[in-house]
Parts: sequence; C-alpha cells; structure tokens
Amino acid sequence: MVILAKLSSRTRCVVILLLLVVITCEEISGLLHSIPVVPLPQITLNETVDEWFARSTLPQTGNTTGSWWIYQRNVFKLCRPLWNLVGKEERLADWDFMQSWLREMPHYQDFVYIPLPWHHIVEKYAMLQSKYQPLRQAAHIFDRLNFQEYDHFITLGQASLYQILKYAERADFIFNNLSRLKVIFSSRLDNLERIVRGKKPLRKEISIPLLHRRNLEIKLNSRTFAKKKLNAFFAGSCTCPIRQKLAALSASAKYDMSYVNRCGVQTLSRSKFVDFLLNSTWILTPRGSFPATYLMSETIQSGSLPVYIFGFKYNVYDPQIPVDLLVRYLPYYDAGIDWRKFGLVLTSKDIYSIPNILAREDPVPRLEFVRRVRPFFTVPGTYNYMCAILSRWPRKSSPNPQKLPIRSRRTADGRLVR
Repeated sequence: MVILAKLSSRTRCVVILLLLVVITCEEISGLLHSIPVVPLPQITLNETVDEWFARSTLPQTGNTTGSWWIYQRNVFKLCRPLWNLVGKEERLADWDFMQSWLREMPHYQDFVYIPLPWHHIVEKYAMLQSKYQPLRQAAHIFDRLNFQEYDHFITLGQASLYQILKYAERADFIFNNLSRLKVIFSSRLDNLERIVRGKKPLRKEISIPLLHRRNLEIKLNSRTFAKKKLNAFFAGSCTCPIRQKLAALSASAKYDMSYVNRCGVQTLSRSKFVDFLLNSTWILTPRGSFPATYLMSETIQSGSLPVYIFGFKYNVYDPQIPVDLLVRYLPYYDAGIDWRKFGLVLTSKDIYSIPNILAREDPVPRLEFVRRVRPFFTVPGTYNYMCAILSRWPRKSSPNPQKLPIRSRRTADGRLVR
C-alpha cells in the first residue's frame, strides 16, 4: 500500500487493474482444475460408447441381496406414492432410470437410489399450483432414510436443488437431510449457472443431459446423415432474451438460416419438428429458463450438430466467461467429450456472428463424431454413465465435505431459524 501511494494516480489505476486481472485469472484457473470428483477414463478415437462403458464401470462391490437389497426395496416403496401423482404420459426419464435400477439392482459401494418425480413435485405442484404437500412428503421420506449406513443419490430431471430449497422456504419448512446426499445427477446444468455468477460449483453434482423418456427418443435410419441439408434450424419458446434475438438471423445471406423460426411461434407438429431436426445440419440450441434444454439432447439424437448459446436468463449482456470454462460443465466432459468436437459452444455476444461462423465450418468431421457419441445422449447411455460414476465414487468422504446451501426462515415470532 505504501508503494501504491507513491505512484501517480494513472499508474495506480493500471496496477490495480493488472492485479484484478491476475486475481480473476487465478479464480478461473482454480475452477478449471477443481471440477473432477471421479477420474473417468477418457473415450478414445477408436472406441465405441459401449466399449467405454465396459471399461469405465468397475465391478459391483457387494451382493444384490441382504440388508442393502432390503433397504433399497423399502426406499422404492416409500417413493411410490408420489409417483401416483404423475400421469403415465407425463413421466420423464427419471421413471426409466428408476425402472432400470429396480430391474438390475446394481450394488455399487452401498449406493441407494431415491427415485422421486422432482419435476412434478417442485414445478407442477409447488410452482404452478402453490401446493406444497408433495414437497413435504418428499422431505418426510428423507427424514426416514438411513444416511449413517448408506450413501444416497438422486436424479433431478427438469428440476434443480435451487427449486427444492426455494419452495421449501416458501412453504415455511426446512428440507432436512438434503445436504447429506452423496451424489446428485442434475439435468439443468446448475453448476454452469453457479460459476458464471461467481459461486463455487457443487462438487457432488454431476451433469447429465436433459432427456425425454426412452419411448420419445428420436430414432435414426441409414439415410439420416445422407439427407442432411447445409442449413440451420431453430424452433422453441421465448423463455430467455437470447432466443428473441435469433429471429433476425433468418434473413442472413451468409448461410441458410431460413429455418430459424421466431421463438414462441408454435406452428410445428412434433413429427414436423423431428423432420427438421433429422434433415438439418446445425440446430441452434440456446439456453432457456435454465442453461439446459431438451433441444440439446434431441439434436444429438437426430445426428445433427448443436450450436449451444449460453447467457444470462434475464440480461442480454454477455457473461464474461471463457468458452474453455463453459464446456467443462457440459455433460460428459469428464469422459473426454468436448462439445466443440461435435458442435459449437458460444455466448450471447456471438449471436449475430453465427451465420459467418457456420459458413466457415466444415460439418463433416463433427457429424462423424456426433454419430459416435450419440448413445451417451439416450436414456440407456445416461443410466450406464451414472453407474460408471457410482462405481468409481471415492469411498471416503473428504475432511471438509461441501454442503448444500441452507436457507433460513422466520418463525411466527420473528426468530430466524435454519
């Protein structure tokens, strides 16, 4: 400080700016090197996804009988009443994950699955209808679990931890034991949202793609890649200002953007929408209400190339985050899959440059790569990936385990409790 005082005001400003740049770079560097919790084998050039699964998933560590088996079955029974709230046509991929786990009952280090329809609990009931009883029932299930003896994990299909805590606070109760989960498979890229807001990523949270149920997955045929046109396509709702800016691209003369629809225009049937996905080379997959969207996985299932566009939900200005950092929080980066090998990863400042960018890119190598990694972006592939993670999860917890944020509330007499 004494040295700074002796400098001129202009020199002091330069020094301070340089220090801020160094500190910011160190913080980003720390994030870049602090992400992996489970060291997974990296997929190789000549390896299929099935071969990677076989190599990456360690043998089960226990028998599928005995006390663990009984306890897991009992957890399924506790969760079953909440699934009665979900119509057959409303079920998401969580239902398929539950059925696979129930059928196979894989025993990895005493991990126990808590299968709950989180999307319906926190969005359909708590958010849209202000009905908090399903969320209270979920909290009551957690109160009955044996966290001392077993490690537990959940899958958050179209739901987030933030929503669970937010609506528990709104309902004026504390969701106990949520922080005692060992692993959280999240489909909303919550850690990506955290880092761009200057928060630390939650290391127990693993990114998986946001998927429809298996019966709604897009199927390929032998003609899929042969009939793709050199054009870009987008259709979707207006859940974010980024999407509202895409319509201006449709008039570009640099690349065929004529199928980039204005957001919120619901004129395509499901079958027509899928046809556009199958026939287009590039699909614009901007973030929506949350960083992840179904369109990201639908694009890859259709063998097309995603143009992922990230930005803040309500602000049109660009998040000053390096793309090298963003890609590390997209699904399967820990398996050696960089999304830039089969698509593009951009931020909101790049939107009006997209036609020029696509005109310069050769899609052929990316189309070959997306065909290879496509099985990762299906329900069976995601389930197998989760098994690989659980089979390799460190058995001993760290000395200072990272806890979930605990929200506080005020009692009737004004006291603040946690």
